[in-house]
Amino acid sequence: MKLLNLIDKAICRIEKVLLTYGIILMSVILIANVLSRLIFKNSIVFAEEVGRYLIIIVTFIGMSHVARIDKHVKVAAFYDSRKTKKSRKILAVMISSVTSATLFWLAYITFRYMMTAVLSGRVSPALGIPVYIVIGVVTLGILFTAIQYLVILIKNLTSDEVYIGRFPESEAIEEVK
Repeated sequence: MKLLNLIDKAICRIEKVLLTYGIILMSVILIANVLSRLIFKNSIVFAEEVGRYLIIIVTFIGMSHVARIDKHVKVAAFYDSRKTKKSRKILAVMISSVTSATLFWLAYITFRYMMTAVLSGRVSPALGIPVYIVIGVVTLGILFTAIQYLVILIKNLTSDEVYIGRFPESEAIEEVK
């Protein structure tokens, strides 16, 4: 469990750095591009490509972060209708295990796709950076999210509390109030 918490903390730090700097850099570059078009009547050549790649990075790394803090969009009517803690626990275990397994499978698929991009040697048009780097970030984001759901599953299996995110359900409900 200590190793799991250590991995979780490391992933959290990586997420925060990538999300913080990704959003700041995206804002600066895209605002600079708008100003350049207005003032100089000319766009910055690489701005749209960088903006697109940063949106991809923020989306897929952010996916892991919101899974950790249980702030993602979800349809919880069936889960919320469960009255007993035991039925919620069973459902939480089922949801986290299926979600984690599915995301690990998707990470594997995107990794294989990334390897085909490596072999093809494709590069982006404006910056000339290898396309596999962006695909690698998508793979990393999916992998981080799979690990988050695995952590939630392990916490549900080893604790009496019901975990639907990083914190037990009772703490998450208190946070909303």
